[in-house]
Amino acid sequence: MMSTGDTPSESKKGPSSGPSSDPSSEANDGRLFDELRAAVNTIDPVPERLMEGARSAFVWRTIDEELAQLTFDSLADSEVVVRSGQAVHLRFAASEAGIEVEIADDAIIGQVVPPATAVRLLLKSGEQLDVACDEFGQFTIDNPPSGPIRLVVVFDGGTDVATEWFTV
Repeated sequence: MMSTGDTPSESKKGPSSGPSSDPSSEANDGRLFDELRAAVNTIDPVPERLMEGARSAFVWRTIDEELAQLTFDSLADSEVVVRSGQAVHLRFAASEAGIEVEIADDAIIGQVVPPATAVRLLLKSGEQLDVACDEFGQFTIDNPPSGPIRLVVVFDGGTDVATEWFTV
């Protein structure tokens, strides 16, 4: 029989207080999930019809966004061919917001009226980048990727507003 002083140290510890902060533990978790995913896909793969349905449902995730229409494009309204290095100005309008954008070689500078919380840059690949707006609705996206992009204006508690796709 153990005396009160002989209690094993394990009984004093109790349950773990949370996830480990050990980076190698996170790497091991990632490898474990990859192995489990591969095993499940080998034993019971997801039918292609179900995957198509999931992709279609995913497209509907932005149905509540309002689409802002392009109302001004400095390239379209210019009779002069714009040389590289000159900024392009775009203006988008929606019932919820107006969005002004200047595209230069190394940044996208813009303003949202009324001011928004953030602007999300979306790429056709599905990648995205969130950028905070200041109290005046101004934002800057440094070194934007080239190619087709879309901006989504994020309002606190309101309907998000998305621009049409445009090319940088």
